[in-house]
Amino acid sequence: MLRHPFRPTNLSGTFGIFCLTFLCGLICGSCATADEGISLNEAKSFHTRYATYYDGPEVAGLPLENINGDPSHCCSFMYGTCTPPPAEGGCAPPLEIQVFSTCKRWFRGIAGRRHAHIYNFRGAKTIANDPPESYTPEIFTGRTTVVFWGESWKIVKAAERQLREIHQSKPQALPPPVHGSLWGRLPCQRKHRLG
Repeated sequence: MLRHPFRPTNLSGTFGIFCLTFLCGLICGSCATADEGISLNEAKSFHTRYATYYDGPEVAGLPLENINGDPSHCCSFMYGTCTPPPAEGGCAPPLEIQVFSTCKRWFRGIAGRRHAHIYNFRGAKTIANDPPESYTPEIFTGRTTVVFWGESWKIVKAAERQLREIHQSKPQALPPPVHGSLWGRLPCQRKHRLG
């Protein structure tokens, strides 16, 4: 009797193929989920741990395209899209706003910025290098650090003006950083060292 070349000859072979197919499906599904980011509602749920900030549905004509997040820090809000050069596999969006707990990122813990000047910003504190080379401000408010990355200082300045708590419809005054948090004096900051 001839056997079909792709048909398993026994039950254990069928079960093995089923398990292998199921495992491949799980792996592919988890990769697709990771690439898709998280929803705005999921980003809002981080607010119970520390305040989450973003720029609303669009900033400087750039729509909110994607939100990345994981259990270690809330979110990266990506505004606008980019077209990677043919020789490269990816490119940065025109604007990215990263949100961290001050337990993970604070002023004194950032290497290379230990002697930076601190400025007032709508009730909060901020540091930034000078434009136009690479204007990347960081805002310290409450128990949150907000970092801006943009393709131009004009886009980043517009993003700073539009910054609001994720449940607010428009920008408002920001709370000052928690006492001692700029200098790494909170108990949670002693567990982390930043590079």
